[in-house]
Amino acid sequence: MFVYFFIMKNKYNIQSNILVSRVHNGENTRSMIDLMKQSKKSIIVADPFNRVNREGYPIGHYVNFYRDMHQVLSKKYRVIIACSKEYQQYISADYITISSNQNIISTNIFYKLKEYINVYRTIKRILKNKVNNIIFESSFFLIIIISIILSRTNNKKIFLVTYIDYITGRSIKNRIKNILYKIAKNKISGIISSDNNISTQYKINTLIIPDYFGRKVCRNININKSYKYDICMLGVIRDKHKEVERIIELYYKTNIKLIIAGEFYDKNRYDDIITMSNKSDNIEIINRYITEEIYNNILEDSRFVILPYNTNKYQSSGIYYEALLKLKPLLVSSAPFFENVEKYGLGYNYNNLPQDPSELLRDMDIYRKLQNNIYEYIGKLQSESESKVLAFFNEAIG
Repeated sequence: MFVYFFIMKNKYNIQSNILVSRVHNGENTRSMIDLMKQSKKSIIVADPFNRVNREGYPIGHYVNFYRDMHQVLSKKYRVIIACSKEYQQYISADYITISSNQNIISTNIFYKLKEYINVYRTIKRILKNKVNNIIFESSFFLIIIISIILSRTNNKKIFLVTYIDYITGRSIKNRIKNILYKIAKNKISGIISSDNNISTQYKINTLIIPDYFGRKVCRNININKSYKYDICMLGVIRDKHKEVERIIELYYKTNIKLIIAGEFYDKNRYDDIITMSNKSDNIEIINRYITEEIYNNILEDSRFVILPYNTNKYQSSGIYYEALLKLKPLLVSSAPFFENVEKYGLGYNYNNLPQDPSELLRDMDIYRKLQNNIYEYIGKLQSESESKVLAFFNEAIG
């Protein structure tokens, strides 16, 4: 694959005349040359993949990441968001329009190759831009690393956002990524991550901040609130490491009111889940894209948020921070990323709960204590993160 991309390098010469627009009026208002004349230094924040679902809606938590980066960094820098038109509907900022990619799980080698080439071309296009400071969301870690290796990055300050340890492990994929990362490392100015355990693997200048870091925590707690659901599970169900099956097993035909809301990318798996939960009146399943409004409504109507991740790797979760910002206690697996949940009293490991935890989960005195713990924990993280972001980039780019 590395050789293939080396050959493709000269085939795709992408023009670097990228027009910057304003989202709020949808018109082209300034060229990149005009932006460069501004007194503030410029930073591009880019997700080269720009995932959308079958209906063309953005998925994942990258819209929120764009918003938070823009809100904080724009206090000192001109922030330019490189995203597709689908994402621009949700972000008010200067932007560079790039193509989106439909998030389809496929084992077809030609489809995957086409996808990789599209992402590669987008990365190359951004790297050719005159803006010297670039933040890449690196879910396509291998392609980003290859693109950096094959590009002239003189005077460029490149930062990678990663929520997963891509380079350790014994698999061939991990070893290849590790080798290529070491080759590209001298062209990378830093890593942005949410966990020290992830950052230490990369052995480079690192900024540790939560997935969501540009918001204030709401302190208003309605002590008379009634909840439609005891537990909610939200988000796209794409990978096997989200153990929906385990959740069905735990709460099938119990007193727990459970909702699972998010698009299943594997129809056969969805059919199996429906079979598992058949005739269980306490479980509701919504298999479709969840709009931001519906997402927030379900969160508001739920006592707890469950995160059934089955992994031994350190990785992050957007809904983890989304729940905490809304003072929602968590039910988590034993995945290493969730070690702070029981340590700081943010919720429970669902594997350690009684067979029927309804009485515990509905005890409002205990629930308020959990919410108070969350407020102290996430409030401290949020207040520290803004100054950390600005200090990190002030040192890195001035």
